[in-house]
Amino acid sequence: MDGKQRVLVEALLVFSFIISIMLIFFPSEVPVRRAFSFLYIHSPFFPYARVIFPIFTILLYILRKQNKDELSIEQKMALWSDKKRDQ
Repeated sequence: MDGKQRVLVEALLVFSFIISIMLIFFPSEVPVRRAFSFLYIHSPFFPYARVIFPIFTILLYILRKQNKDELSIEQKMALWSDKKRDQ
């Protein structure tokens, strides 16, 4: 994973985790009624959102763990060119 992908996954992970906690433990305090109307407590999609956001958080965490030490193609090419130069 390169830097941009890592930052994007981390930001999505934090956002999803915060929304998951708010939906599960503080459903009446969810402040986003207009932008994310499905998160409103009386919405028909609210029960699904309470399930989807924690699952999405877990999947993002697994993705981050699996690709944590993986190098991008550009990083591998730079590493090989440095090794050839040293020899």
